[in-house]
Amino acid sequence: MHASNRPEVADFNEVEFALVDYFGTQGKSWTTDEAKTVQDILGHRHLVPAGPESDGVDPRLRRLLDTSNIKDPALFLHHIAGQLGTGPLSVKSLLAFNELLERVKCCTSDFKDAIPFLEGAKAKGIRLGVISNLWPFDVEHIFYNHDQFHKHFEVLVFSHEVGHVKPEPEIFLEAASRIGLPPKKIVVIGDNLEDDIMGAVRAGMKAMHLDRAGKVKETVAGVPKLRLLTEALDYLPNRS
Repeated sequence: MHASNRPEVADFNEVEFALVDYFGTQGKSWTTDEAKTVQDILGHRHLVPAGPESDGVDPRLRRLLDTSNIKDPALFLHHIAGQLGTGPLSVKSLLAFNELLERVKCCTSDFKDAIPFLEGAKAKGIRLGVISNLWPFDVEHIFYNHDQFHKHFEVLVFSHEVGHVKPEPEIFLEAASRIGLPPKKIVVIGDNLEDDIMGAVRAGMKAMHLDRAGKVKETVAGVPKLRLLTEALDYLPNRS
């Protein structure tokens, strides 16, 4: 990563499809780190490297949570515990996990600029999809609730279905396969510099970095930095 000048709009002229991250990009959650809560519920202990980037969560646990395609909460948690070797689960642990899932449902909402961006992109003739590291339990209340958020998208690509997480190239290439376009005609818009931006670039896609708080100092050559999701419309070509 290195400093770069603001890219020209022409860089995105061949883009036909926008893959948009969810959490931090289109929506937000007011709950504390769910992975850390699950780690505490399981009583999982591990050594983590010290430093400002360490969040205290076992990376193995994060990946298991994002790639386990098991929709029954009890079976899901049993699977995670078995993979980590934390032993049999108590009734108390299962109840605590269900309480966590209920809190997440109540504490998730879309950013105000999400719908205006989606409608603006559609007006330009840009096809839309979602690419997200997501547990199976989040899908229903985010995309299929009374707002029917899923109707804005052609494809929904989730880590728990693919078995790979961003920034791994497999999830981006699976998305390109479902879309039916070469990676160079797809732009990924997300808030995480490594997972969304570098993952997309390594997979041969274009990218736009959404930094809502304006706190990320690093930039990537050819990647515009946005403060609002609707600013992405300035870079997308008109295909209508």
